[in-house]
Amino acid sequence: MKRIIVGVAVLAMFFAAGLAPLAAQAADRAYYVNTDEGKDDNNGRSAAQAFKTLQKAFESAKATAVKKIILLVPAGTRDTATVGGESVLIKDTGDAEILLTTVDNSNAFSIRIDISGKSRVRLENIKIDGSQLAVAYGTQLTLGGGSEVTNIVNGGQGGGSGATVILESNAKMRPSYDTYRRVWYDRVGLEINDGGKVIIKDHAEITGYKTNGVEIGKVYNRAEDTNELTLQDNAKISDCDGTGIHCERGSIILKGSAVMSGNKGDNYFGGGAIVMTEGTLLMQDNAAITGNTTKNNGGGICLDPTGVSGCHIRVTITGNAVVSGNTAKHGGGIYLAGTGNEFYETDTYYSLLDGFDPREKITKVTIRKNGVSLVLDGTASIKDNTATEGGGIYITNGSVLTEYTGDEVKKTATLTQTVGGFLMKGGTISGNKADYGAGVYVCAENDLTIPEQRGVYGSLYKAQNTGKQISKPGFTFTGGSITGNAAEFVGGGVFVKKSGAYVPGRGTVTNNTAGDGEGENVYNLP
Repeated sequence: MKRIIVGVAVLAMFFAAGLAPLAAQAADRAYYVNTDEGKDDNNGRSAAQAFKTLQKAFESAKATAVKKIILLVPAGTRDTATVGGESVLIKDTGDAEILLTTVDNSNAFSIRIDISGKSRVRLENIKIDGSQLAVAYGTQLTLGGGSEVTNIVNGGQGGGSGATVILESNAKMRPSYDTYRRVWYDRVGLEINDGGKVIIKDHAEITGYKTNGVEIGKVYNRAEDTNELTLQDNAKISDCDGTGIHCERGSIILKGSAVMSGNKGDNYFGGGAIVMTEGTLLMQDNAAITGNTTKNNGGGICLDPTGVSGCHIRVTITGNAVVSGNTAKHGGGIYLAGTGNEFYETDTYYSLLDGFDPREKITKVTIRKNGVSLVLDGTASIKDNTATEGGGIYITNGSVLTEYTGDEVKKTATLTQTVGGFLMKGGTISGNKADYGAGVYVCAENDLTIPEQRGVYGSLYKAQNTGKQISKPGFTFTGGSITGNAAEFVGGGVFVKKSGAYVPGRGTVTNNTAGDGEGENVYNLP
């Protein structure tokens, strides 16, 4: 028995020793593609036997242990080398990652690549100019060192679930230039839809777009889909003529020294770095939104759910995060639109199927009123921003995040309200400048009329307004400090336009200045 066991062990060692070099050999091998001189009848295993098309190379990589493709640079001095005008379809290649690379990335290629299903693709040392990379249905696409692309669409491919996209190791996204028309393409850089997830890290960058750098949730998303964008580890979104990130639905996380800078917000919405219509934003660690501008609202961040019904925005700025050096007309650092005096009219009815696909069997309906919640905490800071009104923060209204949910089966309904507006629990607002309200400008309504549910009737839900009033100020100040801000006229620290809009607490307002000599710290408009 011992001899048999020993024999099996020896054989196992022999096979392991023999298979290891074979595995290493397969990993070292590559398929070559030469769109000028290659042939798909070749075996693709050398430059001399290169395939002609990338499609053939990916199909071969899918079927074998060789997971590396080398795209040979076509001869010539063209700014953009078109790879046979081809569109590459990659689907269900499996768990093993397929690497696409070049020996020389001095030329950019024009290739459309569509990736879907259970597939993992990595790009290194390759530039793709003016063409689209489309990913969906659970795909993972990674842009590594030396990679540079123009456009990535994550999700939005016929309603399928979005994919995971990773930008790392100094990878870059930037616009392409049409050498024939002599104009820059106005395409958005990165689009995230249908539950797509994107991680940008390790000094990767999205930069220089003539429109928006990133758009989140612009294409319709199903109720269960959550779009996610994370910037971390010195990632950067910079120098876009539109806003850096336009989020219509999704979550954004900025952490680990991520930076958004130099974006101009030259669009209808405003918002130099970020415009949000619905979703969540978390800034933490040493993340920074700095040096962005707009002629409208929110040089750094614009929080405005008022254009679309039923949108909730929740923002937390904590840790050592900073919003600094941004410029706008209203809200140099942050603009918060709030809710306004919205309410349900008496005997207002809502159809069971409002906002839903009628082909689905619906048993519950949720009706939402717009609202914004902004929290400043930790050692975070809003500093050195400039505006006409609200150098640091401009708040138009108080905010109640309202959600009314009815259950047709149980014949019940509930009304949920979450306090919104600006809550300052910690951190500092300092060094900001404005004509009015250098630190914080708040003109919020004190009392917002809210609805109270009164019954469910058949396939219609009925919400009755009872006239109940609740106090939801625009700015509640429970901690932190507002200091060293300078107003040209009045309201160096806080400018309060309407009575009750500002509720002071344990936070301090000190050492602010005002050019008119009054309201240096807090100015209440008569």
